[in-house]
Amino acid sequence: MDTSTKIEKRREEARKRQQEIKKRENAKISQKTKHAILSVCITVLSILVILALIFPNTGLSRRMLTAVTIGDTKVSVAEYSYYYRSSFNNYYQTIQNYFGGNYMPIDLTKSLEKQAYSEDQTYADYFSNQAISSLKEVIVLAEEAQKAGFELPADSQQALEESLASVKTSAEASGVSVNNYLSTNFGMGFNMTLLEKCVRRELLADAYKSFKEGSFEYTEDELDAFYNDHHIDYDVADIRMVTFTSSEATEDAEAVTIEEARAKAEAFAEGITSEEDFAARALEKAQEQDPGAEDTSLITNLRFSSLTSADQNVANWVFYLNHKAGDCEVVDGADGTTVYVLYMIAAPHRQTENTVDIRHILIAPEDAESEESKAEAKAKAEEIYQQFLDGGASEDLFAQLATENSTDTGSASNGGLYTGVYPGQMVQSFNDWCFDEARFAGDSGIIESEYGYHIMYFVGENEARWIIDARADKQAEDYTSWYSEVADIYPVTNHEFAMRYRSEPI
Repeated sequence: MDTSTKIEKRREEARKRQQEIKKRENAKISQKTKHAILSVCITVLSILVILALIFPNTGLSRRMLTAVTIGDTKVSVAEYSYYYRSSFNNYYQTIQNYFGGNYMPIDLTKSLEKQAYSEDQTYADYFSNQAISSLKEVIVLAEEAQKAGFELPADSQQALEESLASVKTSAEASGVSVNNYLSTNFGMGFNMTLLEKCVRRELLADAYKSFKEGSFEYTEDELDAFYNDHHIDYDVADIRMVTFTSSEATEDAEAVTIEEARAKAEAFAEGITSEEDFAARALEKAQEQDPGAEDTSLITNLRFSSLTSADQNVANWVFYLNHKAGDCEVVDGADGTTVYVLYMIAAPHRQTENTVDIRHILIAPEDAESEESKAEAKAKAEEIYQQFLDGGASEDLFAQLATENSTDTGSASNGGLYTGVYPGQMVQSFNDWCFDEARFAGDSGIIESEYGYHIMYFVGENEARWIIDARADKQAEDYTSWYSEVADIYPVTNHEFAMRYRSEPI
């Protein structure tokens, strides 16, 4: 190797050493920079936390302070307040719906912390517990959904967008910003970002709950065994029933003692040997009070639960005393003021008939007493039906038209769909159309009922009601067991200091 080559090689080695030294220096600088940035971030965060603690009554602090920790999820005061106030609103609305404006157990002029919900709980405690319970369920399900790779379904995403749009519309109508509208209604610090987070999480939790319940599958033998273990909850009976009641004297009528009511019931029942006899006497009894009255004694597909809420003695006679078809008897009511005459048409049995799935579009007249209004509703129903036929008469089109036009609040948002409809569930004309022996999938038409005009679409037959009910209840039972186990790994920690700064509804 000549001298020039050796010199060049040394220069190259020197350059490499210098580059290596530079890299190490840069790395040191970069690491120092990272530490500096991290230190600044920690300092800023610490300052913000301190400010939040010193000045808790600001929107920012309500979003920063943690009120509850569920598993690894921290819930801010603003989020907790949203659920707290929602719990109050739901309770208040329920009381209003059931009892009207004249009854409200809460004094709206006093703090909830100074009003007793029970002997050992204030209303503030009650609504707080309800809020945390709701939060835990939502967070558990949403977290489990994410672990399972379960994504928000398209219809839930649409519901989210519609919900957010609705809030924006309400804010505009109120003449305030969206965030001001939300903080006024759900508490200081609650804004659009938090609303989207909460609603998205709730929709994900709901969707995953439905998915999880539906994931439990059973053989027919397993469902049969479950049914047999719970048959009292599912068996149905057909009976005829009339009542005789005692009453106090009024200006227009004399008093009726319970003994007199029982004597009338026994006279009614005497000599009845058939359902036709019972129906004839029931009609005669009804028309004694109102010449235009109809016989209303027939009750079909009767379940134990519905009878128990009406009269325990009647429920026992129908479901526990092994009566058979044709039995007729006078039964004293549990309340001591009523006597029943009961006739067994079909003893408690399993519903083995197939149910059906249908869609319908209800066009209700604005004034049910007006012939003109009825005619307008009929014309509108015929117009929509023709639109359906002209558009190809597909189920998708029918569902779209139902969502856009139906006045049935129970099914419009679901494209007018009712699944698992069983005989006797719907009003007579609706029932007769559904269970016509000539009915087939894709069949359609218009019928009239006491509610208005129904545009009908027959989706097809479904399973027997006993299978549908047993499966749904067993799935719910198994889901509850699954949730109880999973929820144990999400402990709840209340941060009492921060919780004090929740936004009260009154």
